[in-house]
Amino acid sequence: MGQTLAAARFYAYGRQEFTRTGWLAHSAAYPKPDALRSADYRGRVALVTGGNSGVGREVATYLASKGGIVYMLCRNAERAAQARDEIAKLAGSG
Repeated sequence: MGQTLAAARFYAYGRQEFTRTGWLAHSAAYPKPDALRSADYRGRVALVTGGNSGVGREVATYLASKGGIVYMLCRNAERAAQARDEIAKLAGSG
């Protein structure tokens, strides 16, 4: 019985805090303007591991779009070259 009650509480808390409604309620307290949107990485150098896929690729794309110089460390040179070309095209630096 105790485990069922704990699971129900966990579910209810998650529904309240970690849904779109919860995010909107909490986002009102976030600092304005958003630091990620106003960041400027021009002239800065970043080294991103796994930059050809997943989170590493998203980070590399973001940094490149904000003017940063991005070096990607990848295991596969062919996939890295393809990702580099796509990131440069998306970031407007290609």
